[in-house]
Amino acid sequence: LSKTMPVECYQVSWMSRNPDMSEVTSAICQLVLSALAGTTGSAIVRVVVIGHSFGGAVAVRAGELLRDLLELTNGFLAGVVALSPQVCGARDAIPALAGIPNLIVHSVDDEAVWVMSALRLHDMAKEPKEIKLMRTGGHNLSASKDELHESLLQWVIERVHAEEIISSF
Repeated sequence: LSKTMPVECYQVSWMSRNPDMSEVTSAICQLVLSALAGTTGSAIVRVVVIGHSFGGAVAVRAGELLRDLLELTNGFLAGVVALSPQVCGARDAIPALAGIPNLIVHSVDDEAVWVMSALRLHDMAKEPKEIKLMRTGGHNLSASKDELHESLLQWVIERVHAEEIISSF
């Protein structure tokens, strides 16, 4: 996304450490709050949290916490995206995202996390919610990466109202 539009993107990897859900969720929230602390002016900073697999559940949990934390800053939770998400860790948090746009993307040929996980989470989610099922791609959604990138980019642009920013980029 940062190659396509003027946004800051942070990638967090934890698989080598394999921490628990609360540790990772806390780290994501701290990262977002630290990034916001470096902003100047009174402009509202729109935040979209995106995660894959275990990270999809983390994104949902972090979204639940960030919703309230960002109200204390110049931040605004514009959306949460879960790519090939697992249910564990997200099931209790996703209903709390009511009013926050959320998108679940999953491949029907995912052999690591069954597509039923995405369907279950989507059923538990409150509006506004969307689900996008890819015909191919596997767990990493790699076979559908171009379609995924375009869909995700458009979804994020719509949520952060970045059309005017992109035209000057």
